[in-house]
Amino acid sequence: CFGKVKELGSSGIVDYLNSDVEYQNDDTVCWSLACNMYVHFVWTLVDFEGANDKLYLTDGNGRTLEITANIANHVKVLKGEVMMRFSSDSLVSMNNFQLVYTCGPEEQGDDGNCGNLVQSNFTSPSGRLDYPIGQTYPANDNKCWQITCSDYVNINWLAFNTKGEQDMLVFTDGLGSVMSYSGIAIPSAVSLKGNVKLRFYSNSGIGKDGFSFSYTCGARVGSAATCFGNYVLDTSAAGGAIDYPVGGGSYQNDEDKCWRVTCARYVNIEWLLLDTEGGRDLLTVTDEDGVATQLSGTSMPNRVTWKGNTVMRFTTNSGGVAKGFKLRWTCGEARQYNETGVTPQPSGPPLPPTDTSGSSASNDNKTKNILLVMIVALTAVVLCLGIAVIVMYSRKRKQRTDAIEKYMGLCQMAERRPHDTTRFTQVVV
Repeated sequence: CFGKVKELGSSGIVDYLNSDVEYQNDDTVCWSLACNMYVHFVWTLVDFEGANDKLYLTDGNGRTLEITANIANHVKVLKGEVMMRFSSDSLVSMNNFQLVYTCGPEEQGDDGNCGNLVQSNFTSPSGRLDYPIGQTYPANDNKCWQITCSDYVNINWLAFNTKGEQDMLVFTDGLGSVMSYSGIAIPSAVSLKGNVKLRFYSNSGIGKDGFSFSYTCGARVGSAATCFGNYVLDTSAAGGAIDYPVGGGSYQNDEDKCWRVTCARYVNIEWLLLDTEGGRDLLTVTDEDGVATQLSGTSMPNRVTWKGNTVMRFTTNSGGVAKGFKLRWTCGEARQYNETGVTPQPSGPPLPPTDTSGSSASNDNKTKNILLVMIVALTAVVLCLGIAVIVMYSRKRKQRTDAIEKYMGLCQMAERRPHDTTRFTQVVV
């Protein structure tokens, strides 16, 4: 690790882009997780260029694992001490990775049921969770709850107060999606696919008031663009592409995926593919002003400009599947496309107002004038053709008359001079 090692305690958060370890392209950064038992991981974000940027975990037994987005959520427990090493290449294409870790016995491993750490299993169709009650939560806290629901768990937040980026509440829903909350801002209401597991971690510092929410079990409530802060891609890059599913093939049933593109002014979108189960598998796009567009089926959408920031959410049912979607985006200071996909033209000075009164009568008069002009033009053409025919006929008739008169004259001369062969030849000719 070339001496660039950040020594961490027995529990905490690793957030690469918010780390106080300086980094740059073609760099290597390391973290050492102090634990004499087992390190338990909850991955809240894994989004980096797996082909060139590498993240490795080495456990206390010397076993090294390469972490990718596909396997991160399956890496839950490693023998401590654990060394994390991230290596970046020369391209600025990595977004971030985040995780929460704690140190404890092996059986506490976060297998989705929180092991023996579950404080309560809520099975009622509605309820409320307040933690802690009447006091601040302790340092090095590690608590779990579970809400059992066959449909969606709709959560309405009442209070939230934790140490930002240090103490964290992590949700894992029935689809395996992970979302995390930290800080003092009260989160927006969310709908999570049941069954839902909650896990709360705190570091060794002084605790705060904690959190409180109520829940109901039933149909999904709220905007289809609510993504719980859990994004496949969350980027502020000036341009890029989204190809889902990556590498071709078909998407899966019962998916719920989100992407967020953050631009200062506008997000200009060019579609390359849309192939979903029409009316059932939906791509919902919501821009910064809350304007929502729902896309489905196989008809290629028009190019469009949305007000940044823009969130895209793709949800599928349990029926058929298809190829998914592809798009390219660029950030811009001006709107590149309007709602019809046509590139807007630069606006000039305002035009004078147009008087539209009597427009129907005006149109009728224009039609009559056009017909009159056409009739006059056609008459002129016919007249010209007739005159031309008469002139040509007169010329040919005069030519024939002249020829006959000349012929008769030659014949008369030949009769007077029957032995003049020259005149006879002329007559014949």
